[in-house]
Amino acid sequence: MKKPLGRLIFRIPALVIAVGGIAILQAGQVKPPSDHDVSQSMTEHGFTVTLHKVEERSDGVQLFVGLENQGNEPVFFYDVNTEIWQGEKRYEPERVFGSPAELPSKVPPGSRVEGVILFPKLAPEANEIMIRFPRPARATRDEAWNPIEFRWPLPLPTASPTDTVAPTAAPSSVNSARVVIIKADDLRAPSANWDQFIEVSAKRRIKVSIGIICDSLVGGDAGYFTWLRSRQNSGEVEFWSHGWDHQRLGEGRAISEYGGSGYAYQKKHLTDSQEIMRKILGKPPVALGTPWNEFDHDTVQIVNEDQNVRLFFGHKEGIFGAGKIVVRMLQAEANGTGNPDFSKFKKLYESQKTLPGVIALQFHPPAFQERSFVEYERMLDFLIQEGCIFLLPQEYLDRLDGKFTTTATVSH
Repeated sequence: MKKPLGRLIFRIPALVIAVGGIAILQAGQVKPPSDHDVSQSMTEHGFTVTLHKVEERSDGVQLFVGLENQGNEPVFFYDVNTEIWQGEKRYEPERVFGSPAELPSKVPPGSRVEGVILFPKLAPEANEIMIRFPRPARATRDEAWNPIEFRWPLPLPTASPTDTVAPTAAPSSVNSARVVIIKADDLRAPSANWDQFIEVSAKRRIKVSIGIICDSLVGGDAGYFTWLRSRQNSGEVEFWSHGWDHQRLGEGRAISEYGGSGYAYQKKHLTDSQEIMRKILGKPPVALGTPWNEFDHDTVQIVNEDQNVRLFFGHKEGIFGAGKIVVRMLQAEANGTGNPDFSKFKKLYESQKTLPGVIALQFHPPAFQERSFVEYERMLDFLIQEGCIFLLPQEYLDRLDGKFTTTATVSH
């Protein structure tokens, strides 16, 4: 029997890689039990999803899924999100920590894989679920792509006690409170906006993590470096890498710094970013958040190769190697970059507050207007009332490692 990956366990000998919330088996595929078969398939652009079976268990819902690549190019499964919807409420798969590195995270043309996806327990009053496989990131510029959706009535069939998923402790929950990381993007230089963002947070005893666009560190601006070191030494701020130059490339600017730019390009940008931050701040950052939150299989490889990067801000879990943590982001700027909306955020948060684990809230302080700060402060006050704990990336990693014990970042 394979050992559990997070909360996924399989009963056949096989190499396993977990990506995008989907556990994929090769060299010994699993066939789901024949009872309660759904056996529905849909195909878009040579990418076929087959939903074999949907089961409700005491600890959640599990899906037996097949994915087949009938196209001419490899399919990368971190490009595929998996969700369950009940009306306006959205569920994401249970968190998967770590994945073996023996296999590439792709399915070549003509190949098929099978797997199981585990979701949290659904609300009992729901009467229908919609399982939605949105378009892969590679297809976002193709207007002809249609998301693959399945609808299935409730109640669902009940799994037998001998089925495949076994409950295990989820390392995502470091204590009973929700852990929140404030993720602030696009630092190129100190400004009044950055000072105000840090100060309104600090008044509530909330620390913030800030992503530096690292080519801004070239040139030896003594005032900038002094500001960075002062903020870091205060303990109120942790800096992380937000790319080298945050630029788009190619025809139609379709290529981003960590999306389609190639292994060598990305490797140099990450290496240079880590080194210049080490030189200026005394240590390399432990966290990476890519420009536009775009990344590909080359990004996965370079992150796995970098011993210092342990935390990745993203939205697809289980795609990196052992020791790498993905912190998923919850939409905070619902009205566009620099425009947080408390009412929309509150509705989204309450629809997902029962999901386990840490979340990151992404903001762009350089684009804030005065109203933006008002909305941001309302969000902080709401999360404080919810009993959330605010941590920096390194603090969260320390908690997972059992090293972090102070409660100084608990806001009251």
